[in-house]
Amino acid sequence: MPSPKHKKAWVLTPNQDYTATGVLQVGQILTDYMDPNSAVLHSGTNPIPKKTLLDQSTHRGVDYNSMEAQQVAFRAWLKESLIKAFGGTVDAQTERLHWEKYSSHTIGVFMFQPSTQYCKDSLALGDAPLKTAPRWYKTHRRVWLVTGLRVLGKGAKVTEGFIKKSSGAIAAEGDGTAVNVPVQGGVGGGASNEQANSHSIDDADPFVYAYRLHEIIVRRKLEDTELQAFSSGQVHGIGEDDSDDSDVEVDKEPEVVGYEVLAVEDEAFDGDGDETNPMFVE
Repeated sequence: MPSPKHKKAWVLTPNQDYTATGVLQVGQILTDYMDPNSAVLHSGTNPIPKKTLLDQSTHRGVDYNSMEAQQVAFRAWLKESLIKAFGGTVDAQTERLHWEKYSSHTIGVFMFQPSTQYCKDSLALGDAPLKTAPRWYKTHRRVWLVTGLRVLGKGAKVTEGFIKKSSGAIAAEGDGTAVNVPVQGGVGGGASNEQANSHSIDDADPFVYAYRLHEIIVRRKLEDTELQAFSSGQVHGIGEDDSDDSDVEVDKEPEVVGYEVLAVEDEAFDGDGDETNPMFVE
């Protein structure tokens, strides 16, 4: 029996710069679901209540041929990151070679189901309404809560991609990882004198490659304004000056002065159902 198809509700990160304890941590609020840098909270997130339902799992040994959703998603992240690095399309051989850099990693998954009260408390944190300039609710009608992370853990087996520097230290091409291994060459680096066979980097930093969101349904509050009187039946005598329109109502868009949290979606956000967006995966 074929496995049921799940919604594409995980967003791929644009690069490997994001960690699970940084700007894209669980509980963060974004004003742009595609941009982790649109975060509203700058001084930490709201702790998850003890009785909240959590899902945590670890998948050991990243495998290029695996059909597990977590590894298929990481393969999609790798492809998108290579396209950005090289431009255009990337062939399967190049993709597989770069995959070797992550072949000994583990994938950690964390998810939780948020409550409406949790979302209210998160948005009420001090820097949410006060330190964002302009305040997020004045310019955005939609916000999203980070409720899940897929993290590539420590332990990378690297078989290529290193270029020797004059200092003797080398950097992994594409990720900037510096280690002291005296080899030359690298995929995409042109001609090489030597090729690394196998080097273990046990302390490679974990990074977030995909995150899950729940949309917070908010309603903006508008300032109360007193409407000026408007007399539509005013009659002017012949020859009278009718240029005085001081008592005619002038349409003016009311100012947004706050917001109200109405609810939080039960299901994870799927990009408004856009199945063609390559940055959304299962």
